[in-house]
Amino acid sequence: MDFSVFGIGLPEVFAILILLVVVVGPKRLPEMAYHIGRAVKTLQRYARAVRDEFGEEYQYLDEEIRTIKEDAREINAEMREVRAEVTENVEEVQTDFREATEPITDDIAASGGESSSSVIPAPVNPVFHSSSDSSTPKAADSDAKVSQKPAPRIF
Repeated sequence: MDFSVFGIGLPEVFAILILLVVVVGPKRLPEMAYHIGRAVKTLQRYARAVRDEFGEEYQYLDEEIRTIKEDAREINAEMREVRAEVTENVEEVQTDFREATEPITDDIAASGGESSSSVIPAPVNPVFHSSSDSSTPKAADSDAKVSQKPAPRIF
């Protein structure tokens, strides 16, 4: 049988005991053993207290982690509900928009791509339609096309 604690075997333990008897003496050896026993007991008590405190801290942190995970699950579920609600509202708005623009797109398609003046008014150029200056030429037809100039080149 191998008796080894902290790398100290049975022969080393006997050597330490013999050394203690020689150094301390046989009269004081029981008193020294008593003090060593009390010191070991005190160290065990401190070790138990530290272990218990770490255990309590571990339980507290474990409980906090569970609470945070539960909160995260609840927030995630709420986000899914809000996302579904927003998606539903967007789809509803898209449907309403399609229904509202359907007559306009049908009218444009029926006229061959040309816009009808009753549905979409022609753009008005404020320079040609000012009432204060009679010398400026006015557009004769509301469907007249305004020529667009290309953007000026800087370089």
